[in-house]
Amino acid sequence: MDLATGAAVVSAVIAVGALIVAWLSNIASKRSADAAEESARLAAETVKEMARTYEGEKLLSQRQFLIQLWDYMTDVALIDPTKPITPDVRKAVHALELVALCCEGEMVDQKIIRRTFAHLYRKLYRQIEECGPLPGYKVSTTGKDILDQNRAAKAFMSVLEKEFQDEHKSAGLP
Repeated sequence: MDLATGAAVVSAVIAVGALIVAWLSNIASKRSADAAEESARLAAETVKEMARTYEGEKLLSQRQFLIQLWDYMTDVALIDPTKPITPDVRKAVHALELVALCCEGEMVDQKIIRRTFAHLYRKLYRQIEECGPLPGYKVSTTGKDILDQNRAAKAFMSVLEKEFQDEHKSAGLP
């Protein structure tokens, strides 16, 4: 075998070796990519399961808090705007603000609160709003003045009013 033929054989062997190394490297890369893909899939499934668990726990917590709000709201006396009793007005305003803040902070499901308390909330709000000067204040303070100081209650009332108006429009009512 002459030198040129020997060099060609060695080059061919090196080329075949390089092809084998490239092929093995490709197989290793494919396995690594498959493992990474499987790991990512498992991680995504774990995150989804954790999210479902969190949502379930959140829903349970919201429902438990709803029971407490129910007790609080049903304990509030209706207000006679012509003869307001200041402690009753304060308690009612605090109840409205509490409900609104709980909705705002997602401590309760706002849809359930609207369905459960919308009528009572709107009724109490209007009764308080109609109260003239409340006894016991040094400076003349009306029910509207107190409601204006409770921004969450006022904002939630706006949501309820808009929803009420939308429902009446869609039903063809004035």
